[in-house]
Amino acid sequence: LDSAEDPSFAWSLRLGKNDNEKTFASFSTSFANGDDALGVGISMQKFDALASGKEKITLLETYYRWQIAEAWSITPDVQVWGNANGLTETDTVAGTMGGKVTVYGIRLQYGDAASF
Repeated sequence: LDSAEDPSFAWSLRLGKNDNEKTFASFSTSFANGDDALGVGISMQKFDALASGKEKITLLETYYRWQIAEAWSITPDVQVWGNANGLTETDTVAGTMGGKVTVYGIRLQYGDAASF
């Protein structure tokens, strides 16, 4: 489902399931102020039991897109993954990192702001 009734506000909801009984759900929303935009999303994925016995991974993401020139924008992004690889912070498996993982990113984009 998508909503674009107001060009400055949009949302989407996605649900899915495949043959291997893996399911996912995600919700995202964005609000634009002129050429700048703020977005927030959450996603949950459910798997058959992973090696640790855990079955789901949760992702929370937020970004802000600044239009810095007519065709240039810069977008910092933060993602927080809960149960990122099926392990909790107390699980100890050699060579793995369990629990919450935070990812920071930045994107520089050239192009028409209406196209992204």
